[in-house]
Amino acid sequence: MQIRRAECMLLLVTIVAAWGWIFSKYALIYFSTYQFIALRFSLAAIVLVGFSMRSFALLTREQWWRSVVLGVVLGVAILSWVTGLQRTNFIGEGAFLVSLAVVFVPIIGRLFFAEAIPPVLFIALIPAVSGLALLRWEGGGEVAIYQLLFLITAMGLALHINLASHLPHNTPLCLSSAVQLGVTACMALAINISIEPWYLTTSGIGWLWLLCCVLLATSLRYTLQVRVLRELRPSHVGMIMLAEPIWTTLLGIGLLDESMAALQWLGCLLIFSAVLIYRGSFIVRKKTPTS
Repeated sequence: MQIRRAECMLLLVTIVAAWGWIFSKYALIYFSTYQFIALRFSLAAIVLVGFSMRSFALLTREQWWRSVVLGVVLGVAILSWVTGLQRTNFIGEGAFLVSLAVVFVPIIGRLFFAEAIPPVLFIALIPAVSGLALLRWEGGGEVAIYQLLFLITAMGLALHINLASHLPHNTPLCLSSAVQLGVTACMALAINISIEPWYLTTSGIGWLWLLCCVLLATSLRYTLQVRVLRELRPSHVGMIMLAEPIWTTLLGIGLLDESMAALQWLGCLLIFSAVLIYRGSFIVRKKTPTS
């Protein structure tokens, strides 16, 4: 695959991911919060299992353990995300908050794996903290529950990235992803049974939104993303993925009739600049000749 084609495909991934916020928001009208995640991720896991059914018997105990651990961490992040999504009226703001996972990755790496923190992170934290302060100010000086949940999502995803890079890498990617999705579905189902009434909507449009989440926002996105990640350098991937919160914001304005106050826009812009500073530094570093 040519580099230009891979970059265009990754840009398509960000668009599909942004539509995932829309599909999920619509699906939550017809399904309870954790029932939606249980159905979405169990069906997505089944799709992946269908491509690698015979290989599951070959997984070792260590590979199962690694995948389950990653699945639990992913589950916490996803359950926080969907709870925040259910509560928020600003999916664009949520997308920008979740994008802070890029900034949290080195912080989590330092706390859990004693990795060195890149100096540019301290520069990026200035607009990041300022952006969070503005969002809090717009909320009357208090952090809204949905904002806290999206921050927990970002930290959970950052921990997931760190664990994925430090645990043994010998598990086939498709199988590991299927196990992780299945663990997330089981966690959501357990919460659903405990605190939510179980019912299945008879609305055809509700099932349509769910299938869009499963087939497009999960399965298609995963397939495209795995393919292009093999072709592009991490710095290019990080920069292109920054487009997701922008698409999400535009879709929220166009389809959900959302609007944000000036301070919210400024806060999101500062958060975006923080991620841009952190990711952009790696590209600059690669392009600068060493003496």
